[in-house]
Amino acid sequence: MCEDGIFCPYTPTALEAQERGLKMNFNTVTLAGRLAAAPMWTKGKKEDGSDDRCWARLAVNRPTKDKAVDFFPICAWGARARVLAKFGKKGKIILVHGTLRTTSKLRPDGTRDNYTEVSVGEIILGEDAKGAPAQSVVAAPAAAPPAIPALTPEMVEAFAKALAAQKAS
Repeated sequence: MCEDGIFCPYTPTALEAQERGLKMNFNTVTLAGRLAAAPMWTKGKKEDGSDDRCWARLAVNRPTKDKAVDFFPICAWGARARVLAKFGKKGKIILVHGTLRTTSKLRPDGTRDNYTEVSVGEIILGEDAKGAPAQSVVAAPAAAPPAIPALTPEMVEAFAKALAAQKAS
């Protein structure tokens, strides 16, 4: 928890990053918010399902007085894609931990469109939009890549407390 009681994810210090061999070139994102729409899922061609994909938009409140909202595109792959597609519904609270990824697409007129999205490494699904508690589902890779620090039990507990405090207010 931060000093003002708001949930703050763990961010490695510069020294810890160097010890992990990241040399200050690490890419990690942790967002908590609600799904802005139902996720879109596509089945991949591989039989093991490792190339299945699921896209969604995550609505995250800004910590400002005007209560503005930012919408972030997220993309989950493999097992995480199947979990998000099966359990994700519009309005569901989720916590996403992953990396930023930028891709570009060539348009017919020769110009390129760049897209930045959060590539999901871990996902925790919370309650539904109507406030009813949902089945607790955590989808994480078998072994987190070294560039993505794993979510600790303390982070999950702090997230649950922040959700309870938000629900109470």
